[in-house]
Amino acid sequence: GEPAKLLQKALALDAQNEKVLALAGSAALESGNYRAAVKHWEALLAKPGLPEEVRRALTAGIARAKEKSGEATEARAALTGTVRIDELLDVIFRDFCIGK
Repeated sequence: GEPAKLLQKALALDAQNEKVLALAGSAALESGNYRAAVKHWEALLAKPGLPEEVRRALTAGIARAKEKSGEATEARAALTGTVRIDELLDVIFRDFCIGK
């Protein structure tokens, strides 16, 4: 819709603007584009001078988006060599089941 077009235009004009990055991450999360949400929020998190409460909120949002995208499961598996069965089933149902 129109808000998404305006947000894309804002990103094109200033992809490092803190408000634009925050909004882009939120919009991406809402639309189910979890990897884009992580990308925008990690770019924002890298900026110096952010208040600690903003950093905590971004870190929590990034973790939530990674979990929803399956990245957290993949990272845990790469580090430990193991995957919990509930995580495996979540990935299977998310990626392979019709209607999800």
